[in-house]
Amino acid sequence: MSGGNEAMEITEDTSDRSSLLLKECIEKIGVSGDYSDVNFVFPNEENKTLHAHKFVLAARSSVFGTMFYGSLPETGDITLQHQTSRVFHDFLRYLYTDDIDIDGNTVTELLYTSKMYGVACLTEKCDKYLEENLAVDNACTVLNHASLFDLTNLFAEVKTYIEINAKDVFQADDFKNLSRKCLSTLLESENLTAAEAIVLKSVLQWAEQQCELQSLEANGENKRKMLGDLLYKIRLPCLKLDDFSNLIAETGVLTNEEELCFYRYFTKGSTTGELDSYCLDKRIGKPLMKVDLIQLFGKTSSSNSKEASENLIFRGGDKAVYLHDIEFHGLSSSESLTSKRNKPMNVTVTWKETNKGNGSVSSDVLKLTRDCKGGRVILDKEVPVNTNCEMIINVQMKCETCGELASLPYSRIYHTRKNPNTLASSMIIYKKYKVLDNSNLTLELRGDHILKSMRFDQNPTNAETSS
Repeated sequence: MSGGNEAMEITEDTSDRSSLLLKECIEKIGVSGDYSDVNFVFPNEENKTLHAHKFVLAARSSVFGTMFYGSLPETGDITLQHQTSRVFHDFLRYLYTDDIDIDGNTVTELLYTSKMYGVACLTEKCDKYLEENLAVDNACTVLNHASLFDLTNLFAEVKTYIEINAKDVFQADDFKNLSRKCLSTLLESENLTAAEAIVLKSVLQWAEQQCELQSLEANGENKRKMLGDLLYKIRLPCLKLDDFSNLIAETGVLTNEEELCFYRYFTKGSTTGELDSYCLDKRIGKPLMKVDLIQLFGKTSSSNSKEASENLIFRGGDKAVYLHDIEFHGLSSSESLTSKRNKPMNVTVTWKETNKGNGSVSSDVLKLTRDCKGGRVILDKEVPVNTNCEMIINVQMKCETCGELASLPYSRIYHTRKNPNTLASSMIIYKKYKVLDNSNLTLELRGDHILKSMRFDQNPTNAETSS
């Protein structure tokens, strides 16, 4: 693992090794590069080279074993486009010595490299480091690295951390280092817990940093160029009028016409389509647990009707959860969304809970009206699914004018039930699913299957639990 083109920190050692243990000898040859038979070349660092020994690498990694001693063994130098020589040197040193120094600048690349070569013990060390050291001042850098190295699980974990700690993360110096891709992902999130004024201020500072990196004057016009479509992912209509005036008005980021549209919206509350590029709804502001019904049950061909109904039968586990919102499918493909966008659809949500212990029953009805295009409906209050209880939630949709609702999104799963009187068979359509591992909640679906997804909350702010 010694360096070829440029001396590494460790120098060659030619001392007598006859009195050393095997582990010590392996470490010595790794340090010196004696007898090396494979080179790792880094083209992004002027072809800097690290030397290593195939048999040591193969002994520590089955990936290297296949690479060097498989049916089609690698010959010649190994070119590494996505790693740095510094971090790969640390990786090789671990393979030779079991010693590793992990810090915030190297952990994600080490994690990527350990997964790439199947070194599980190093992966565990990196995971533990991130678990213990993820903080406000490094979360954005870790998110960048997770995105760069396509570490899906890590990306999701860090994104959730940032959502929960958004107020502090967005105001940390590290926020300015976010890649455009990662910033876009965060701005699309419904779960950011920071006020929209903080989001706006931080994103404008990010845009200013981008101008400086490209040697541009940080004026309003250039900031707008740096932001591009990111601007529309900031919930500007959700700002207070004072925040809008103080943070973005007259900065040059918005045109005079755009500012006029916003002032008209803040004072009169109507948009007449002027702000269609922006989201008018406030962020939920907390992470929710999503159940994607299409992913669970599959998709079938379309079927349309004027009315549709769905029964969701929950059986509560050992921890209460709260139904926060439901997402409906859109229209069938027989008519464009544009032509039906403003036609009303009546949605009624009824829930009924039976406590198996004492037989008590509580129920409530929520009536909501939304556009016929379908989409997510946030309940006026979160519906509790309490422990050891059975909850039946009935969702009914009726389109008042257009006559067609959503298509059937799930595969129908048929179970045969015999009638004891006639011995005839009837078909019952349902699917049972364990919704959340940490609550042991189960779900059974019966009906027209008009829902696309549901989201649950573990720490509700407006739920009313039943007695």
